[in-house]
Amino acid sequence: LLLALSIIREEGFSALWKGTTPSLVRICLGVGVYFSSLEGLQGLGRRISKDSSDFTVNFFAGAAARAVAATLLLPITVIKTKMEGPPSSTPFRGLLGVLRNTPRAHLFSGLRYTLLRDVPFSGLYVMFYESLRGDFSPLVSGLMAGASATLITHPFDVLKTRVQIFSEDVSAAKLYREGALQRGLAVQKIDAHEACSARHQAARGR
Repeated sequence: LLLALSIIREEGFSALWKGTTPSLVRICLGVGVYFSSLEGLQGLGRRISKDSSDFTVNFFAGAAARAVAATLLLPITVIKTKMEGPPSSTPFRGLLGVLRNTPRAHLFSGLRYTLLRDVPFSGLYVMFYESLRGDFSPLVSGLMAGASATLITHPFDVLKTRVQIFSEDVSAAKLYREGALQRGLAVQKIDAHEACSARHQAARGR
C-alpha cells in the first residue's frame, strides 16, 4: 500500500496502469501459443514415447511449449518491463516512446535468464500439476505445483528483471553477494500460483 501511494504521489494515479497494453497482448498471445503448443507436444510425446512415463512427457512438453512462447513474446515482455519501471530507469513516455528508443537487439535482452526460469518452471509445473490433479482439486493442484516450481526457479526471475530494466549483463554470483536472488519471492509465488492455476482450469475446462 505504501509503495502504491508513493507511485501515485510521484508519477500520478495512471502510473499504476503502466504497461497495460503490452501486458494484454503478451498474456492473450502467450496463453494461445503456450497451450496450443502444450497440447500438441503432449499428444506427440505420448505417441512417440509409449514407454516413457507421463512425468517425462509432461515435463518436456511443458518446457518446450514455454520455450517457444517465451522466445516469441520476449520483446513484448521487455517493452512491458520498461514501461512499468520508474522514470529514472525509463525516461521515454508511452508505448511508442519505448518502441522508438529501444534498440532492436535489446528487445531480446535477458533471453537466457528468461528461458532458464520459464522453461524449467513450466516443465516442473505441468509435471506436478498433472500428477496432483487426480488426487486434489484443480485449484489446490495448481497452487502446490506453482509453489514447488517457483521456489526452484525464482532466482532466474531476479536476473531477468535486472537485465531488462538496466540493460546490464548481471551475474548470478553478483546478485547472490547482494542477497537479491530471493527478493520478491512471496509476490512471485502468489502471481505464479494464481495465474498458472487459473489458466490451466480455463484452458482445459476443469
